[in-house]
Amino acid sequence: MILSYHQLFSENSADIAQLQSVYNASTDYFQIVLGKLPNNDAIDQDLLAVPQGCSLDAKFFYGIYEKTQMIGCLDLIRGYPNENTIFIGLLLFITARQGLGYGPQALEFVIQKAIQWNCPQLRIAIVQSNIKAISFWLREGFVEIYRKDSQEFIAPIIVMERSLNAN
Repeated sequence: MILSYHQLFSENSADIAQLQSVYNASTDYFQIVLGKLPNNDAIDQDLLAVPQGCSLDAKFFYGIYEKTQMIGCLDLIRGYPNENTIFIGLLLFITARQGLGYGPQALEFVIQKAIQWNCPQLRIAIVQSNIKAISFWLREGFVEIYRKDSQEFIAPIIVMERSLNAN
């Protein structure tokens, strides 16, 4: 199945409703990384969250669709933490669509964006308790660069990178 990607916007109520359905169908993910279900305002926060020093213009939040159903989401920050890097803030598929090979397809979408944006470096931060995600990113050529504690998540964060020049 070929996936499609559509940018989501915080002011679009249809985008918010579809993203809420993705979050509702991904409770296992939130338990693994937060130890609880997300707050009611999590979607608004996620659609508008940017790292300190970043502009909202650098944020691109996509719905991932299988035909017409949103089955996941992807959060990208262009030019963070430096102009050569795309930061993947979130790649999430609903529980029922995990393990079907969609992760590599979504990563290919990110790589195409990186080429388009002239950003040859990808970076992601993964919560240490999310073992399946860590395994996925390692298989996809990402390497750990450092770890840091987090008050927001139930375990430390593992920051990983992949250079597109090293394919």
